[in-house]
Amino acid sequence: MKIRVSVTCFIAFLMLFSLFSLSPRGLLAQETGETSAFTRIKQQFSGLSTEEKVRKFGGLSPEEKTRLFNALTDREKVLIFQNLSTEDRQKIFSELSDDQKEKLFKSIGTMDQEKLFKALSEVDKRKMLQTMSEAEQEEWLAKFPELGPEKVPPPIKPPAARPRPAPEAPSSIEKIMSGQFPTDISRNLKQFGYDFFNKQVSTFAPLTNVPVGPDYVIGPGDNFTIHLWGKAEETYDVSVNRDGCIYVPRVGTLNVSGLTFSELRRYLVRKFKEYYPAFEMSLTMGRLRTIQVFIVGEARTPGTYSLSSLSTIITALFEAGGPTKNGSLRDIRLFRNGKVIKDLDLYEFFIKGFKGNDVRLQSGDTIFIPVLGPVVGIAGCVRRPAIYEMKGSQTIAEMIAAAGGVLPLGYLQNVVVERITGHERRVIRSFNLDPSYSKRNENMKIRLKDGDVVKIYPIYKKLRQVVYLEGHVKYPREYELKPGMRLRDIIPGYDALLPEPYRPQAEIVRLVPPDLHPEIIGFNLGRLLAGDESQNLPLQDLDRVIVYNAWEKQEKPLVTIKGSVRNPGTYRLYRGMTVK
Repeated sequence: MKIRVSVTCFIAFLMLFSLFSLSPRGLLAQETGETSAFTRIKQQFSGLSTEEKVRKFGGLSPEEKTRLFNALTDREKVLIFQNLSTEDRQKIFSELSDDQKEKLFKSIGTMDQEKLFKALSEVDKRKMLQTMSEAEQEEWLAKFPELGPEKVPPPIKPPAARPRPAPEAPSSIEKIMSGQFPTDISRNLKQFGYDFFNKQVSTFAPLTNVPVGPDYVIGPGDNFTIHLWGKAEETYDVSVNRDGCIYVPRVGTLNVSGLTFSELRRYLVRKFKEYYPAFEMSLTMGRLRTIQVFIVGEARTPGTYSLSSLSTIITALFEAGGPTKNGSLRDIRLFRNGKVIKDLDLYEFFIKGFKGNDVRLQSGDTIFIPVLGPVVGIAGCVRRPAIYEMKGSQTIAEMIAAAGGVLPLGYLQNVVVERITGHERRVIRSFNLDPSYSKRNENMKIRLKDGDVVKIYPIYKKLRQVVYLEGHVKYPREYELKPGMRLRDIIPGYDALLPEPYRPQAEIVRLVPPDLHPEIIGFNLGRLLAGDESQNLPLQDLDRVIVYNAWEKQEKPLVTIKGSVRNPGTYRLYRGMTVK
């Protein structure tokens, strides 16, 4: 009986204890105990060094880690977060608020951002993208293209009728080869080279994702990544600060400004060898710096331009719209630190494709476009008629070469130069530039003057050294006049004629010098074809041999039928023809 009472009392005691522990007062006591324990942890944590904090944080439970992390300062959060494992990073980051996620993500380094971004869920990744600027979004979408917007295929539409492009006007070469032989020259000349800068899209805009080349000069604002492997597995994402230095853990601060890309690689290898005995290294350029360049003078849009550090003189000119037509293309100057370091002649690029003086720009450079220099016009039978700027004093030969050379139909025995003399009057100078002329080389070296117009006219359009076969023949056309050529060379037999030629007579129409008046020379076609050598007359330049149809020279015999027939009418009478 005593035992039963004791057991009953013990059970009642347990029930009262459990009720007490589950009451608000009991829960508060339990929570107060946990809070005091967390307060002790936090107090201990604040007095530790950085390495001790990292070690202490790693020994906490997952719940304690999350609670302590939320209680840290922003600086402590970044410090601790960078030393967490990937699993802990993902767990802690997922429990933060959206504002805390954004703030923490922007506070950690580029390499840590990429590692964290890879470990996030797709939902968190898209949330992070929404907090970025458009430029940052493009950069991250290039690294993670799977996060781009889903492309819905557009509905299939019937192909719209394409507007027909306006037919392009035939070129001068096309006209000549089509038989439209010029008889005069055009004076509608344009200044050469300025159309190059008329494009709406900057085809010379330098890219940021192209190899920089071994001669690229490192400067403040450049970013690059150092990868080590072998006995050292490290990755460093570094940027050059305003002092031209980078900071690499263990190695320290290094001054790299002014080094070329190839020199930077050798310099870093030498520095890392002081700490790592055996390793391999790769160096990859990331974000390139921007530079400020001044473009002044006769530019279409002078001013200050922010350009990529890969920019050259030509790409900078393209950004400014190029020189105006009052600006020089042949004496563009690059100033650096108050001194001219390059003179650029764009004709070397436009005509020869040579870019030897098109150097890379540096921040603070000034590109000066002076006023247009002396000019000459090249009109007529050259491959590229235009107005050309001279560099100093140039010869006829040099300017014709700039125009692409003379066309085969150019008449060189009388090349005309219009010239303005003494600011008073226009005069004409003529030169014989024919290769067979004894003083041709001397004339080609004659210096042109500012405002000269060189005119090369076409040769006479009529063919020479030719004879023509016309009339009642199978192949009416022109034939080359060869030495000793005679009639039988172009009329070898009846196979060269159409049926029923008029054999008693054919004619040669000859232009007799010196005034080239026409004379008619007759010959017997039948006797020529029968082998009579007296009728095989010699031919001369521009002769026209005419063969007639037999019925052109005599009246055709006709017969008429009338009455009750199906097809009454008049018919030609053939030899041996009967009524039937």
